[in-house]
Amino acid sequence: MAEPVIRHLPEIGITMISRWVFNCYLIHDGGDGRPFVVDLGLPSQVPLVRAELRRHQADLSDLGAAVATHGHVDHVGGLPTLRQEADTAVLLPA
Repeated sequence: MAEPVIRHLPEIGITMISRWVFNCYLIHDGGDGRPFVVDLGLPSQVPLVRAELRRHQADLSDLGAAVATHGHVDHVGGLPTLRQEADTAVLLPA
């Protein structure tokens, strides 16, 4: 699998983690001071999200939620791993 490309966008409080065609967004403050993740992607993204959270003195357990824009595996495949490791709330579209 391709090496990840990580873009830090501190001016808007987002880190984008991309690998091949998968884009995951770590929002550093969801309005309540807690980070959340949008479109986590595949299970292989979880360690990358964990590492980025650590860069911001946070952990997976600090995530307020994981949000998916739709149910394709490249957006939700890692959610079971995230739930198992951190019991993170998951928000999905109807």
